[in-house]
Amino acid sequence: MVDIVAPFKAFLEPWKEVKNLKGSLVDGLIYNEIGAVILAVITSLFESSVSATTSLSGVANFAILILAPIGLLIISAIYYVTAKLFGGKGSFDKQTFLFGTVSLPIAIFTIIPIINFLAALWSLVVYFFVLKETHNLSDLKTIAVELLPAIVIGIITAIVVISMLPSSLLV
Repeated sequence: MVDIVAPFKAFLEPWKEVKNLKGSLVDGLIYNEIGAVILAVITSLFESSVSATTSLSGVANFAILILAPIGLLIISAIYYVTAKLFGGKGSFDKQTFLFGTVSLPIAIFTIIPIINFLAALWSLVVYFFVLKETHNLSDLKTIAVELLPAIVIGIITAIVVISMLPSSLLV
């Protein structure tokens, strides 16, 4: 059974509540998909109130529903491999369950205009506790696990962007 309150408790007090979450990888995917549905519905309502809804926004919302679980599995795999490189002891299933569970409130809070930036920053704290709880890592290793993928992706992105610039701009 899906407990809708637990993800919000874990989001608001991750240092205390993340360790209390119990479930399977499938449960995490369900929480993640609930967040995606809520995001798609609210986005559709907002767009229809601002302007005429286009078929493109419907396609984008459909894509959110399909890509949310795929994205969760990919992101979780990246962090799982990184955690293992730093001596992490946890399982992919537990980590993915926790990521999926906390993604529900993150999806909701990040679409609220006034608090979306703060919610996005707070999600870094939440993910810290997810990784720490899952892999039983020190604080420093957990921070490294959380930051390393972002740094690597940032470097790769910079290389790709620079390689696409016209040579006249690189001189």
